[in-house]
Amino acid sequence: MFQSYQYKLVIFCITNEDISELYLHFNRLNGIAAVQIFSSLMKSNLKVLDLSQNSLGIGYDWSQSFNKMVSANKELIHFDLSFNKIDYFITCQIAEGLKKNKSIIGFHFTGNSGYVDTKGFLVPIEKGIVEQTQHQIAQRIQGCQYIKQKRLRSYRDAKIRDCCWICEGWRQIEFEWNPKTSGPANDPMFIHLSYLNYDDLYLGKVESGLKVQRMVPPGMCYYFFTNDSMQCVAKDQMHKRWPLPLNKVKVQDKEIDVKLQQLNQMNVVGTQIIDKYYMPIINVQPRQEDLLYVPERIDNRILWTFPISLFRDWKQDNEELIEKCFINDWNQSRITKLIKDEDDRNACYNFLLGNYQQIKDSYKHYACLSPIGDIWAISSLINLQLLSIVRMTETSEKGSIKQQDMELKYLATISGTEKGNYRKPERGMIRFQFLEMFVRIAEDKYIKNGIAKSFEEALKWIWEDHLKQEFIKYNTQIFRDTRYWNEQCDLCMKHYKTILDSIFIRYSVKKVKPGQKPFMSLQELQEMCSHIGLNQIETFGPNTPLFAFNKSMMTQIDEINSDRIFQMTFVEFLEAFARIAEDLDNRPIGLHLKIEQLIWKCYVLFADLYALPTQSYFQDEWDIINNQSLKQIIDDDIDDFN
Repeated sequence: MFQSYQYKLVIFCITNEDISELYLHFNRLNGIAAVQIFSSLMKSNLKVLDLSQNSLGIGYDWSQSFNKMVSANKELIHFDLSFNKIDYFITCQIAEGLKKNKSIIGFHFTGNSGYVDTKGFLVPIEKGIVEQTQHQIAQRIQGCQYIKQKRLRSYRDAKIRDCCWICEGWRQIEFEWNPKTSGPANDPMFIHLSYLNYDDLYLGKVESGLKVQRMVPPGMCYYFFTNDSMQCVAKDQMHKRWPLPLNKVKVQDKEIDVKLQQLNQMNVVGTQIIDKYYMPIINVQPRQEDLLYVPERIDNRILWTFPISLFRDWKQDNEELIEKCFINDWNQSRITKLIKDEDDRNACYNFLLGNYQQIKDSYKHYACLSPIGDIWAISSLINLQLLSIVRMTETSEKGSIKQQDMELKYLATISGTEKGNYRKPERGMIRFQFLEMFVRIAEDKYIKNGIAKSFEEALKWIWEDHLKQEFIKYNTQIFRDTRYWNEQCDLCMKHYKTILDSIFIRYSVKKVKPGQKPFMSLQELQEMCSHIGLNQIETFGPNTPLFAFNKSMMTQIDEINSDRIFQMTFVEFLEAFARIAEDLDNRPIGLHLKIEQLIWKCYVLFADLYALPTQSYFQDEWDIINNQSLKQIIDDDIDDFN
């Protein structure tokens, strides 16, 4: 029985403002006493209260008194209710009340129908099954001191129970993923900590800052991240090779096997978290719920359009841009000096402007065959090949021209190149000169022979007889409209955006000057292809990255006074990547599947940071394709047998 003199003494101690710590373990206190004690604690300055090794769970339901106390009392910091025969029902009741209290930092409940988890929540255990280790039985609170008793730990703590931040010296740690130093980041971003069984912990939106503060137990803490479902480690944080298997790790209500070769690690040193004035020196509050990630509902998904895609920053050619480019090339050339008659000159201007899109695209194609370093240009040899393809030397009733005369026209076009401007190589023909050369050839083939009466007439004949059928082949927009700019390719690149970001960051440094935005050079794109082993693939040729780079670049008005045509931005890199993927695989399958396959090859670049996926994002499509291929093989075998 809780005798009256005991009651008076306890109440006196609880309500005495000069007493900060009260130890009442082994006093045979029962449920009735609990009601009186918790009622007195409503207005108490006690900081530490030890009620362990009593019988509070016997005789009376005191859960309401407890809940009122923890709601009103803001002074109690360290509270021990261990080994009190508290049943499951009362545990459930007080667990709910305790959730609202943020001042009790250390709470002990060992030996009852529940345990305290890593965040300070009381978790009820039905039927009172309690795991009692030697560490838990021996531990007794000593004020608010860090008592330095080590908990048994492993590289993966499945269930850490009976946690006390105060006694065990848990340390406040801020985990952060910095997109500038850790690696690219995309939603959703999770961290997986070893002391939490590597269960997923959401870091919040990228724009809000990817960080979370948690109390971490002393010892080694291993962790990794999942970035938009991709397993990765932060490259700016300590990491080590990881030979042990990590299977059945929780990620968004699924279980995955971790394929990382390395994990981030941190050696957490135990520390005192309450000062001598009983003030917490941590910011983390107990019993705080984690951020919750809510996936976008598929039912409400916005209809796919170009403006919401990763391609939205790619600026398409339009009439205004094409006219500005043509005007620039016309003014840079010497065409106005060749055509003396103003009316004829104006007519040629309008005719060439009307066909400039095809001329520009064709120049871009042939310039890919013979760049001078990073400079796009058409060499003499490539120019002769082009003129041969369009049968320029063939004689007709309209006129003829010899090969040596065409070579002279090429030399006349590129002669007088401005020295000191590396964008106008002495031995190569650039865009505005490409326009000028055909004016010179038209003059030689049709006007000097007396067949054509004007440059306009000569240009129309050379266009219809030689150039038109060839130049309509090189429309770079067809690939975008028919293969690339679609929802599936966009979904693929968004799903793997982290790895695509990482590739671009790694290969956009060599020629970037301080203060410039990152860009990828042709040399770096070629190096990327080499580093992932594309040179060993039969369908890959040395010209593949050349065509991919140049055809993916947005049209620039002035190509001789700006380096922009040599500086690939991220959105242009995405297209170049897609063009390479298309050329590598000649099967009649969706481009998004080819892009994914090429992305998987790139994981070799980041073997220490990212884990190779175990399943395709488009697995259902691959299953159908593989089944069809298998059926075709069987049908072919049957035909051969018959």
